[in-house]
Amino acid sequence: MGVSRTVAAIVEQHNDENGIQWPFNVAPAHVCIIPLTVGDDEVQPAAEKLASEIADFGFDVVIDDRKERAGVKFADADLIGWPLQVVIGKRGLAEGNVEVKLRRTGQKKDVSLSTIAELLRFAKRNARKHPSGLGTFAGIFE
Repeated sequence: MGVSRTVAAIVEQHNDENGIQWPFNVAPAHVCIIPLTVGDDEVQPAAEKLASEIADFGFDVVIDDRKERAGVKFADADLIGWPLQVVIGKRGLAEGNVEVKLRRTGQKKDVSLSTIAELLRFAKRNARKHPSGLGTFAGIFE
């Protein structure tokens, strides 16, 4: 069986009405950072800094820096199926928070920028304990 058929089988088994739900261990990237205002003097640097910090933990990270409306970015993130989505906006930054969404369950949670690194460290340890990737980010929402 070739790579294309393997990927097709994964997508067939891991999807819902909004798109793909990539399992952690085969996801093209683990985290998608969605800055709500691209090019902003506060939001864009915060998104890039957070992406760098997350990548330092060994996660694959993408930043959706397209100049699209927030709704389009959210719909596309669900369609592509990034396991964890991190939304950064001006209002949240002013409060020191980002919104984190778990694609598989749709759970959302506001997380302090100062604690997100520790939560992702926990997720990385959890990933080592469960090589299948099941529940890697679920501990963030407990």
